[in-house]
This record gives sequence, C-alpha cells and structure tokens, in this order.
Amino acid sequence: MIYLSKNIEKVFLIDFFTPDERLSNKLSEKLTPVLENLNLEVQRFDVASEEDVKNALRQINGQDLNRGTIIHLIGHGVINQEGRSVGFGNSLFQLNWEFLREPLCQINNLCRDGLIMNTTMMCNGNGIINIIPGNGKPFYAVFASTMEISSKCFENNKLIYQNCSRKDMANHYIKLVISNLRDNYQGRSLYELVTTP
Repeated sequence: MIYLSKNIEKVFLIDFFTPDERLSNKLSEKLTPVLENLNLEVQRFDVASEEDVKNALRQINGQDLNRGTIIHLIGHGVINQEGRSVGFGNSLFQLNWEFLREPLCQINNLCRDGLIMNTTMMCNGNGIINIIPGNGKPFYAVFASTMEISSKCFENNKLIYQNCSRKDMANHYIKLVISNLRDNYQGRSLYELVTTP
C-alpha cells in the first residue's frame, strides 16, 4: 500500500487560466484562503505562456522542499480526436504532458520522492500519468480528474486538503484522502489516485 508519507505543508498553485477566465471562475482566488486557513504555506503562479510555466517550475525547484509538498495545476485539459488527454493549458496556449517530466523529476528528487500532484481542477487531468514511464520519477502520487470537472470540484478540493493537512493522516493509506469524495458520473468516479512504483 502507498502511504501519505508526510503531512502536507506547502502547496504551489499554478493557474493556467486566461485573465478573463480567472476573473469569472476565481478558483485560485477562492482556494488560497482555504489552504491558508488549514495552515498550509501557499504560493501561486498565474502563467500566460510556456516561459511563465518554466519560470514557475524553476522557482519551485529553487526552494527548500520536503515530502509534504503538492503542486496543484489549475486550467484546461487538452484532449485529442480520440478523446485522450494529451496536455493542458488554456484557450491561448497548450503544452503536452511530457513538458513536465524533467522539471517534475528534479522537484520530486528535492522532495525525496514525496511530491504529490493535483490535477482535479482540470478536465481530464489524469493524462499526467502518461509521463510516469520513462527516465526519472516525476512524482510520488497524483490526485486527478478522470473527465470534465463538475461544479463540485471546489468543495471536493477543500476535502482533499483538509484530509492532507490532518495531523493524523501521516503514514496512513493515501487512498483515504479521496475516499470520501462523492462526485461521480454514471457510476464512474470523477477522481482517481495514481501512485508511482
């Protein structure tokens, strides 16, 4: 079984939405005080280009990190004609998932193989698991959406972070973090947990 190896202490929000989208959905703006009220250290990056994303990941990579770290991606998932998740971004720019491999491997190494990714505020965010095979290990675990996100995604993220920050969750089975999410579509859960070997 895979365990939540350390209480989450630090969350990096990378918001890919355009300024207009950010103004209308306010996901990062609403999530930040929720995290701060849980005594989590929060740093937010609003990105508008590939270079912005690189700079955000470089800044994260330059910090004092530990096993209690989450990188939370907020934006649009990109799917191909076959309906497969191939990337992420917004209406102005998109990146493929492979773009994240090298910087995440470096960050996960700093986290002593404890980095957790969260793509539950992004439609079809489970495409990130496509970067698991290959050189290096990009993360320890990921909480991901399996299809289009629903109106409940904000409330469910509050539950995710409440569970991650609970002092009694360290060394507990990580699946418990999302076990009480009740969002589903035609019997299929909208969220999944993927862990790396």
